[in-house]
Amino acid sequence: MNLGFSPIQGDHHYDELLEEVQYAEANGLDSVFLQEHHEASVDQYWSDPLSVLQGVATVTDEIDLGTAILLLPLYDPIRLAERGAILDGLSDGRFVLGAAVGYRPREFELFEVDRDRRGEIYEEYLTLVSRLWREERVSFDGEFRSVDEFQCTPRPASSPRPRIWVGGYHDVVLDRTARLRSQGVVDCWFPGTQPDREGLAARRDTFDDMLADRGVPPDDVDQPLFRDGIVAETTEEAVDLAQEHLVSGYEKQYKDRGHEASERGDLGHDVIHDDYDPHDLIENRFIVGTPDDWVEELHAYEEELGADHVVTRIYFEGMSHEDMMHQLDLLCSEVAPRV
Repeated sequence: MNLGFSPIQGDHHYDELLEEVQYAEANGLDSVFLQEHHEASVDQYWSDPLSVLQGVATVTDEIDLGTAILLLPLYDPIRLAERGAILDGLSDGRFVLGAAVGYRPREFELFEVDRDRRGEIYEEYLTLVSRLWREERVSFDGEFRSVDEFQCTPRPASSPRPRIWVGGYHDVVLDRTARLRSQGVVDCWFPGTQPDREGLAARRDTFDDMLADRGVPPDDVDQPLFRDGIVAETTEEAVDLAQEHLVSGYEKQYKDRGHEASERGDLGHDVIHDDYDPHDLIENRFIVGTPDDWVEELHAYEEELGADHVVTRIYFEGMSHEDMMHQLDLLCSEVAPRV
């Protein structure tokens, strides 16, 4: 199993980020993934993960560089293809585009994108980006973007194109991913942190069936996974850190924000219910505990879900760089060698 992480982000944490990524690369982790949000917490997200990853590319040699998740409908697809090709070249083929439709109304307002049509926009843009990376010249007549005999330059370093992982969790996302995978547009589904383990397993089974229905053997498709977690020497310390930083972040994101109630165990919306118990998130949604706990959980993901690349977000608002380095030391020395 490959093991990746999501580092410190936001504000002016550039030097800390580079130290964390270089440490992770030197000590056995396989990937680093950055998130994207706009007008969000200053100390949680950067607005432009591609720009940050370009900086990371220049000080690393082997670690994969990805987005989890880039909000694709907010981008011009031609500019995205060009920027992604440059990042892939700078990193000698290490770029992974993790992309999803997005959901926050304010972000669509900021970029003057029709949120109600974000699924259609997403699929069209993703198809165009994939073709621009694979083909020398592209003519494309879409509803939202068209181009005539355009060549994306420079060409990506990856062949036939940089990897594309599709984020999201609803059935419409799974169906779209299976269809686009059968057409060679994308590589795989990249489930995020929202579903609990039971919901994740059910969705994985659904996705495998959708692949098989389109003639794609599920065993031929990579199965990455993105999860939130805290690792510490003791369970008690890990739970305390999770309550202070991780659970509080979910509460800040979902409580009193006007989110509609959804299925239990889905989307992090559990926190809006009156009977919400933060320990449910810790036990059912996150990886929280000692290195031994992490190894057990990661093996379960591998055996039960077929996960072959787990990216763990271990940074949350308010954490210090020292907290992050301590977690990285445990991941690199006591978890990664055992998975």
